[in-house]
Amino acid sequence: MEREEAVRVLEEGYAAIRALTGRLDDEAFARRGTIGGGEWSAKDLLCHLMFWERNALEALEDWSRGEAWRKTRLFDEPDGADRLNAEAEAEFLGASPDEARGLAGATHVALVAAIHDLSDEDWVRSVPDAESGWGEGLGGILQGADGTAFTHAWAHLPDLRARVEG
Repeated sequence: MEREEAVRVLEEGYAAIRALTGRLDDEAFARRGTIGGGEWSAKDLLCHLMFWERNALEALEDWSRGEAWRKTRLFDEPDGADRLNAEAEAEFLGASPDEARGLAGATHVALVAAIHDLSDEDWVRSVPDAESGWGEGLGGILQGADGTAFTHAWAHLPDLRARVEG
């Protein structure tokens, strides 16, 4: 995926998430057990997405130093992504709705700016210890459940929409 398309997909997915979460008051936003039939709240979902965008920023930092992304090895383990998701849930459980919204917004803005700041050469530069370019690597970190690059937010929209509109 080209850089401009990646940014467009990220921005549209994030805008849809923000529009839906913006329709919830703070209590409804933070109420656990309301997303996807599990324990998550809309706040937990927003923090989950922000956590993965932060991981993408960390990967860019690592790659810019010529190093493999520090969390790459976790994906070789059967429950690696689940452990990372649990880590994110625990880290942001105590965040207030305003903190969650602020952190998510700032992280998203930083990620989009970082992608815009990449050169065309960076976008296709090989990721250390991988056969993909930086753009492809970012797309993998931010992929949806079906493996489509940069669609992580889109993958969660049906559950969030059901919460808000149901």
